[in-house]
Amino acid sequence: MRPVYVIILFLSILSSCDTESSFPVPEDNYFVKFYGNEGDQEGVDFILNTDGSVVMLGNSRKTVTDQQVIYAVKVDAQGTVLWQHYYGTSLPGDKTAKDIELHSDGRIIIVGEFVNGANDSDVYLFSIDNAGVLQDSVTVGLIDKNGVKSDEHANTLTVISDGFIIAGSTTLQADLISTARNSMHLRFDNSLNEIPEVGPINWSRNYGNDRDEVAVKVFEIGINNFYVFGYSNRIDPPRNGDYNYWIYSLGGDGKPTNADLYAGKTSEDEELISVEISPLQSGPGYILSGTATRSSGETQSYLVKLSSTLTFQPTDILIETNPRIWALM
Repeated sequence: MRPVYVIILFLSILSSCDTESSFPVPEDNYFVKFYGNEGDQEGVDFILNTDGSVVMLGNSRKTVTDQQVIYAVKVDAQGTVLWQHYYGTSLPGDKTAKDIELHSDGRIIIVGEFVNGANDSDVYLFSIDNAGVLQDSVTVGLIDKNGVKSDEHANTLTVISDGFIIAGSTTLQADLISTARNSMHLRFDNSLNEIPEVGPINWSRNYGNDRDEVAVKVFEIGINNFYVFGYSNRIDPPRNGDYNYWIYSLGGDGKPTNADLYAGKTSEDEELISVEISPLQSGPGYILSGTATRSSGETQSYLVKLSSTLTFQPTDILIETNPRIWALM
C-alpha cells in the first residue's frame, strides 16, 4: 500500500505576549495523516467545510493492471475518516479527477474525465451529497460533423449563478483542418443538463482555430458575461506562434464578445496552470500563474496580475514590471 494523501492543518492562536515556550501547543492543533486503501493514491484537490471537515479528491489504482478510478475521502477537523468512496467504476478506461467545488445548496460537484478509446477522452461531471453518495452524473463526448469522436480534457469546474461551466480543451474543429486543441467551455444547468449549441437556450462549446488553444478557468463576471483564461499559440501579430497566456470574454451564448488579450514574450512559451482572484491586499483583479520556457529550454515560474475590469481593447498593454511579473496597464 502506497497512499500519498497528506493533509496538514494548523490552527494558530495568535498572541502578542505568549511564545512557544510559555504557551503549550495542544496535540489536536495539527495532524499529519495518510489516506487511501491498497494501491496508489494521488491527491488532486480538496474543499474545506465550515465545520472544519475536509473533502479530498484524487485518483486511485489498486494494481498496475487495474483501471484508475476517482477517489474522494472526507475527514473531520482531527483527520478522522468519515467516509471514502470510489466513482466512475462503471465507465471504460482510466478515470482522472480534475476539480471539486462546493455548491451553495450543499452539494459537492466533481469533474473528471475518462478514456473512452484511442484519442478519445470524455468529460465526467457528477454530484455527491455530504455523505459522499452519488446523486447525479453526466458524461460528455463531442463528435464532429463527419461522425468522428473528438478528444475532450477537463481542467477546472466553475459554479455559476445558474449551473456550472467546465473549462478545458477539445480536438473538435469547426473547419476540420487539424487535430490541434480548441479551448472548451461546456455549460450545464443546476440539474447537470448540458446547455446545447442549438435551441431556445444555446451555448457555444468551443472557441479557436487551427492552432493549439486551451481554456484553464472560466469566471462569471455578471449576467451573460464571462472571462476565460487559458493559453494559445495562435499567430496574431505581433504574436508569432509561440505560446502565451490568453484571455477572452464570452457572452450569454458562449461566443466571444471582444478582442483577445495575450501575455507573454515572443521569445518564450508561456503556459497557464492556474488562475485565482486577487486578494484585497494586492488590489482587485486576477493572478495568473504558470511556466515560461525559453528557447534554451530553461523553465521558470511566470506570474501575471490583471485588473478586475478588463476592457479587451487593442489599446490595453501588458507591461512587464519585473523579469517575471506582468500587469495590465
